[in-house]
Order: sequence, then structure tokens, then C-alpha cells
Amino acid sequence: MNTFSHIRCSFEGRILCMMRGLKFFCAGYICCLILLGGSTLAAEAPRIIELQVGLGKQCQLGYWTPVRVHVQAGEQDFSGHLELATADSDGLLTVYSGFSKGPIEIAIGEKKWLTGYVKFTHHGGLKIRLLEGDKVVTEADYPRSRLPKLIVSTNDRVIVIGAELDLKSALTRGEENPAVTHLPDFTTFPDRWYGLEGVRQILVTTSNPDYLKGLSESRFMALEQWLRLGGEIVICIGSRGAELLQAENYWNRLVSGRFQFVEQQWKTAGLEVYAGAEDPLELATDGAIAAQMTVLESVAGRTEVYDGVGDAGQRPMVVRRLFGFGQVVFVAVDLDLPPFVDWPAQSRLLRRISLGDEELASGDSKMARAKGISRFGYEDLSGQLRAALGQFEGVTLVRFYWIVGLLVFYIALIGPLDYLLLKKWNRLHWTWITFPSVVLGFSLLAVVMSASFKSKQVYVNQLDIVDFDVETSQLRGTTWVYILSPESRTYDLQVKPKPIDQLDDDQLACLCSWQGSPGKFLGGLNTPSVSASIQRHKG
Repeated sequence: MNTFSHIRCSFEGRILCMMRGLKFFCAGYICCLILLGGSTLAAEAPRIIELQVGLGKQCQLGYWTPVRVHVQAGEQDFSGHLELATADSDGLLTVYSGFSKGPIEIAIGEKKWLTGYVKFTHHGGLKIRLLEGDKVVTEADYPRSRLPKLIVSTNDRVIVIGAELDLKSALTRGEENPAVTHLPDFTTFPDRWYGLEGVRQILVTTSNPDYLKGLSESRFMALEQWLRLGGEIVICIGSRGAELLQAENYWNRLVSGRFQFVEQQWKTAGLEVYAGAEDPLELATDGAIAAQMTVLESVAGRTEVYDGVGDAGQRPMVVRRLFGFGQVVFVAVDLDLPPFVDWPAQSRLLRRISLGDEELASGDSKMARAKGISRFGYEDLSGQLRAALGQFEGVTLVRFYWIVGLLVFYIALIGPLDYLLLKKWNRLHWTWITFPSVVLGFSLLAVVMSASFKSKQVYVNQLDIVDFDVETSQLRGTTWVYILSPESRTYDLQVKPKPIDQLDDDQLACLCSWQGSPGKFLGGLNTPSVSASIQRHKG
């Protein structure tokens, strides 16, 4: 009996130990599954490797800015879209999406550059989201301190692609201080025309094939559309004219005239007079690398300078022609090669080519700007337009200085005036009546003013400007809309052009966005916000 009991107890003890061990094993197994499952889910999500904002690490306040995001897929294929978010000029979060026609496809482990476009202000930074359907799979926040320095909205912008020409020194005169951006090639060039908004001119050098690396059909189409809508480009084609001006080449679509040949020795007198140079250009005669000249025939446009002077100059060297609402300037030599790189008059030549007739009329334009008439407290047309559109017939808006004046009067009335008057009348105990009476009176005044001046309906002021190019039959329209809402709510705003003739969808495009006010006044784009200053100090 005792032996049986001992055996049974030993057996039950072993079973109990095995059960406890099994429990610990199951618990550990479940924990491992949870950890492995969590790491697997984390690995499956795509990740952001690199971020590039702006052109040449520069972006301008209130203008469309390209944002390039380098994404690597996880252990699953990514099929979704990119979404960017940043604050507008009023500090409200604005979400930008729809950068691709269909979903973005990235295979397992592969890397891909995604491009989106936003408008920056001094309010906050940038939020990036990768979505699959409506589900956010990856999200990253970049504070203002991690983004490039913002160029003020009123600055003139010029982009130099290829060789690093000193265009900054050439264009800087007195108050004129343009922002010049250098891109070594077309790798980071926008694939949408509005990615070049705010850029006045692009200068391209072509002497080295690497300068044109990254130029694709989508990027060249964006460049073409930007030109047709009012952009300017300077193209320097000298030694590589035979290659770049073939019928199937991109640049042949912009340059007018037919290619003839490349000239090794050309006359320099025309450019010397054009630049107002005191030192002559000396071409190399010992076989060293030097600028060669591309000779064209049947040139359309205005030839500003020939290779010689008078009857000696027969071949065009600088040709300026209209291209839609923009213009193309063809330069028949490479300005980044000798003898131009060491020529003392290179800066004057670059300025003359870049500005054209504006350089000759710079004195008159400065006088015209000095005599400009200001309206609604603004000196620029954009600010005047915004202020004029903010005037609604039959609506009286509460002015900021009204509020300040009433607030100052209220503080003075309940403080020193109340004390001095009651002390003069020897009735200081009356303050138990006068103080709440003043508070109640001003509260009623605020309610009455709010009810009287508040609009009861939505008001819309709109201005349309339409440009028509007779030569190309191209139409360009711009609409400014100012909306006054009686309450805070969300609206679905759409702009639908109504052309006279029936057009296909690919012939009609519309871009809608917010507009900020330039300048350093209260609410202006060039005025840093308090939150932006705090973020910079923290960074």
C-alpha cells in the first residue's frame, strides 16, 4: 500500500512537472510568434530612404516645389500612392496627392524615386505618407529645420543646368539680387511644368554629354509646356550641334533653323560689340579645346548678333524667338569653354543674353517702378489684386484696428478711468456696479457687432484673365477667386473652364491651388511665423 502510494505520487509529480514545462514552452512559443510576427509586419512596410526637396536644394515661398522621395519596398510588393501634407499661408494643413495616373508599383525589395509637388510657407514642415488604398503603411514627419532654406516669394529665380557659369554675379546689380540655382544635369528636373513655377529663366550648356543626363520625354514635355506658358530658356549649342540638332533630338524641337555645320574658326567681332567688351576674344589656334560655332540657316526669330560686324557678319550667333507665350534664346557657341571662361567681358555677355532688351531698358524700368501707384496699402500687383478681391459689395468686414481700439478703450475704462472718476466723486464703492456694467455692455456690443457685420451667405469674387497666342492658337487662362464664408466649414471647390470650341481632355488642363500674399506685412509669405522660429531654435 505504501509502495503503491509512493509510485503514484512520483508519477503525479512527474506529470505536474511536465505540465508546467509545457506551459512555459507554449508561453515562450507564443511570445516568439508575436515578436516574429511584429518584425515581419514591420519589414513588410516600405521605408523612406532619402528625401530631396526643391531644385538644387532651394525652394521658394508660395510656389510649387518638387519633392522627390526615395522609397524601398519591404517583403511585399507595394501598390499604392504618395501623399504629401504641409501648411498653407493661413497655417491650415493642406494635403497634396494624385501625382500619378495610376497606383505606384514597387516590387519586393526594389527602390524607386517618387515625385510629388507642394507649396511651402513658414508654417510647419512636411508630412509624407505612403498609402495602400485608404490605409497608411508608412508615415514620416520632417520639421522645418530639416528642409532647405526658403527663398522669399518676390525673388527672381534662374536655373543653370550643366557647367557652373557665374550667372549670379552677372545678374546682381544694386537691388537686383536673383536666386541662381545650379543643376549638374537633368536627373532631378521636374516632370510637371508647374514644378518650375517661380523660375524666370533656364540656361542650359551642352558641351559635355553628362550635362544632359537624366533628360527624359516626360521632363522635356514639362519643359516645353512651361515655355509655352511663359517661361524662358537659353540654349548654348556649339561643338555638339551636329548631334543635338538632328531631327529626332529633343533640342531640335526648340531651336529654329536648319543645322549646316560646326565652324572651328569664327569671327569674334559680333560678340565683342554685343557685350560692350574692351578686351578682344582670342580663339585657340594650337588645337586646344575651345568653343566652336554651330552654323544655322533659315533661322526664324530675331537675330541679335552675327559672328561679324556689318557686311562681314552673316551667320547668327544669338537668336531670340517666341515660343508660345515664352521665348527661346539660341546661342551658337559654348559659353563654358575657352576663350569665354577667362574673358573679362563674360559677365556682361551673360547679362546681355539673359536679359536681352531688359538690360538696355533697365534705367527706364527702375524709374517706372519708382513712380508706381499703390492701392489698398500694397506696392505689388499680387497684393493689390488680393486686397481688391477681398472687397465684397454689401458686406462690412470687422477690421483688425477696430478690435484693437475697442480693446484698448475697454481696458482703460475698467481700469484707470473707472478709478479716477469714482475717486473724484468720492464713490469708490460704486465700482461694484460700474465694473460689471462695463463688462456686460462690451459683451452686448460684441454680440451686436458679430450679428450685424456677419454675412448670411457665401460670397465669391472672381477675376479671369485670358491670353491667346495667334501664331500657335494656344489659349492660357488664369482665374483668381476670393471666397467669403459665413461659417467655418469644408467646401468642394472646382474650376471648370468652358472653352468656345470643343476640346479633348488632353488638350484642356486645369491646376487649382491656394494663393498667398507676398511681402513682410502681417500674414505675408515673407514673414516668418512664431512656430517656425521656435522650431529653428529647437533644431
